[in-house]
Amino acid sequence: MTGEFTYKSCRICGGDITIDDQICPLCSSRQKPGKRLSPTGLNITLAGLGFFGIMLLGIMSAHAIQQIICSRTNDCNVAAVKNVKAAKTGLDRYFAQNGQFPETLGQIFFKPDNDVTVALNKTAGRSYRLVSFHAQGDKEYLAVSGKAEIYFKGRNQPGSQYFPLK
Repeated sequence: MTGEFTYKSCRICGGDITIDDQICPLCSSRQKPGKRLSPTGLNITLAGLGFFGIMLLGIMSAHAIQQIICSRTNDCNVAAVKNVKAAKTGLDRYFAQNGQFPETLGQIFFKPDNDVTVALNKTAGRSYRLVSFHAQGDKEYLAVSGKAEIYFKGRNQPGSQYFPLK
């Protein structure tokens, strides 16, 4: 039997393979009888790449969701700062015209944005404190008469100190 090959059929695709071959060259299936068919290297590679891709997408979406939440909170905080600055400008303009501060923000025709709270607290003498925050923000802002700076502190930290806004 020199130079002759004995052929058999593949258990999966039916293609001709030599007796000595353990793996079919057409479908890459293992030919040992009685043994379980094992996945080919290509299938393992594709499954690994798929798992890695899904894992990477999960990590990226978790990061993106966190960024969106932080972005929304920052946008809400910016709205509160904008409102406290506008109210402060209106109060200072009212004082320049009338020599005193108004009793309410309605007297300067100030209306805060949606979900923004601006409170006017007149203190003794000719001074005021404006406190502003957004319902979905995480900071509270303070403006004081006679000072150009705006101050802030965390909303969830009652009694904490205000710091200058930069």
